[in-house]
Amino acid sequence: MKMCEAFSKTHDVELLTYIYYNKGEKSVGAIFDFYNVSHSFKIKRLTFVKFKGSKYFFSFLKACYALIRWADVYYSRDFYTAMFLVNMGKQVVHEFHSPLKMKAGVLGWMTKRFFRKVKNVTVISNALKHQMLKDFNLPASKVIVAHDASVVPTTTDKIDLGAGFHIGYVGHLYVGKGMEIVGKLAHCMTNVQFHVVGGNQNDIESWKAKHGYFNLHYHGFIQQGSLSNYINAFDICLLPNQKIVRIWNDGKTNISDFTSPLKMFEYMAHQKPIIASDLAVLKEVLNNDNSILCNPENINEWQNAIHTLVNNKKLKQSISLQAYDDFINNYTWEKRSHRILKEIHE
Repeated sequence: MKMCEAFSKTHDVELLTYIYYNKGEKSVGAIFDFYNVSHSFKIKRLTFVKFKGSKYFFSFLKACYALIRWADVYYSRDFYTAMFLVNMGKQVVHEFHSPLKMKAGVLGWMTKRFFRKVKNVTVISNALKHQMLKDFNLPASKVIVAHDASVVPTTTDKIDLGAGFHIGYVGHLYVGKGMEIVGKLAHCMTNVQFHVVGGNQNDIESWKAKHGYFNLHYHGFIQQGSLSNYINAFDICLLPNQKIVRIWNDGKTNISDFTSPLKMFEYMAHQKPIIASDLAVLKEVLNNDNSILCNPENINEWQNAIHTLVNNKKLKQSISLQAYDDFINNYTWEKRSHRILKEIHE
């Protein structure tokens, strides 16, 4: 949704997606409101019914619909739709957020043909680019590296969190995303208030059972339109990714080596001092000038980093301002869309 909004500033855009049969889906207007984006592009939804092979069938159906729209470029986040469009001879740019597993048989043959014929692929980190080049023998010129991004905040309003020093974590609560660190910090730093924004109710209850401390506050999912009010209220923001991160719909794939966390850019956009895991993929964006980097497995380093920022206001301000400057120059959705379009048009 954010990328469609950014693309629509210079191009006519139509987003093609699904409405899931019998699930009480939101109206199109509610979708724009949910993601807090302008009504600057069209949304077309095809009704999806689940059955054996349905993801292939409906990807083919989406490709057929897209085909008759006569677009100049088809930008995809659904690999099978992109694969069908490429094999129909269309100009396709597909965005990957994790490595692709090669299929056997006809799908494997179509996948190989996809990589020969696709106009470009977009990836969210240099690490993922290197992996794609290795796995599929792609020419480097075909691969666009575009880290994720955020919007420029439109408010400085803060939610009232009460007195004290407030440290925030925003994001999913999957294993490896960082609650392991947040919970330990809350347990040993009882004079600091910790806040967790995000997660579904099951995940929240699971972490509460392990880390149900008086100074660890679970706020649950907050819609985009209200998220700034929480981040603005935090004194420090945490990005404690672990070396292994699993995603909700794939318990086998480790995305830790390839990720480009949205919350990293949201923290930067809000001029917040960031304490992050010292991982190679995060250091494609973060460094010692715009954050403090800690060993993701050493809780003492995280405690020391917090103590340093509490006691050193000059450092706290300098890394915040540098992070914001890096964000404005490189990591807004508009900058991301311009970078991708420039590569596509060359």
